[in-house]
Amino acid sequence: MRIAKLTGFLALILLVIFFAACERKVVVENGAITNDEGQALPAFVGSPVCSTCHAGTYEDFIKTGHPYKLNKASEARIPGYYPYTVIPGVPDLAPINGDWDNVSYVIGGHRWKARFIDLQGYIITGLAVQYNFETEEWVAYHSSDSLGTKKYDCGTCHTTNYKPEGNQDGLPGLVGTWDAGGIQCEECHGNGSFHVKDPYNVQMTIDRSSNACGQCHVRGTPYMIPASGDFVKHHEQYNEIVGSKHGPIDCVECHDPHKTLHPSEPNREDAIRQQCESCHFDQALAYRNSEIDDHPDNDVECIDCHMPRLAKSAVGQTDILDGDVRTHVFTVNTEADAEQFYTIGSNKFSNPYLTLNYMCKSCHSDKDQEWMAANAHQVHKHDES
Repeated sequence: MRIAKLTGFLALILLVIFFAACERKVVVENGAITNDEGQALPAFVGSPVCSTCHAGTYEDFIKTGHPYKLNKASEARIPGYYPYTVIPGVPDLAPINGDWDNVSYVIGGHRWKARFIDLQGYIITGLAVQYNFETEEWVAYHSSDSLGTKKYDCGTCHTTNYKPEGNQDGLPGLVGTWDAGGIQCEECHGNGSFHVKDPYNVQMTIDRSSNACGQCHVRGTPYMIPASGDFVKHHEQYNEIVGSKHGPIDCVECHDPHKTLHPSEPNREDAIRQQCESCHFDQALAYRNSEIDDHPDNDVECIDCHMPRLAKSAVGQTDILDGDVRTHVFTVNTEADAEQFYTIGSNKFSNPYLTLNYMCKSCHSDKDQEWMAANAHQVHKHDES
């Protein structure tokens, strides 16, 4: 009997040693989240729960684009779901036969464009399947792809608490699983169940670094700026800021991440915490005293020259080199022969500066870059007359 007990005890010791050497794991049982040692872990509670205590922040946050990266079709089709836009419905030209019942999710819809996912979780591709809000047109999206073949693998930056394993809703085209569509409060601040139970003693994550924003506002390596056609690709603010002189400054120094910059928001200026002249006082003063600022038709602001719309999300006006997303490169190269882009093999990238074509063309559409270079020095020149 003693030998049996000793053998059992040794076996138990070996099991303890074995599991102690294993990687810590998370399991879910009866709705409770624990690790393999039975210790409770914070669970996802959802943004509406956050609003019970943080009502003002929540009301601002739901007007930003973050919560609308991915939306269930049953919600996206309801007027008033988006704060500033309404998707007009699916056109007859689309391969889904113009029927909302053939759509499971909508990608975006808050500002620039809306794309659609079919009932099997695949992105709908082809002609007239992407809606652009600026032009109110249905345009092609990946028209070279066969219908029902493009998987939705964007969950890392379009959903909250994303996990690469499995398929959301059991749909084969949806890669991975998540707790909520869009970037909700807990994607940036961590799961909130412990904080909800004990808000004074359990603090949420507050990461003010640019690296936090750069987890999603990046494409490829952050040290290069991918481009396509005449524009930088969208959602590359981190790539741009890393290559600029503003790299050491955290995004939240200038931006309030809980407030929207949507053009239809009357209080959109509240989203910017610092104006350019707060730091660049001498440059602002020189501009205000220049001949250009005295021009009777002039209403140019700093961002018009130093943050032109170099990037494109939905629409780009190629004749005047004007996209629909402002750049965060800032620095201007005033050389007449400066090139905005370069290529490596078949890939195109933007240089970490702005050429005069992109800085000036939207106003001086009839001028060439040589004329712009000859006159660029006047922008920050004091009028000594």
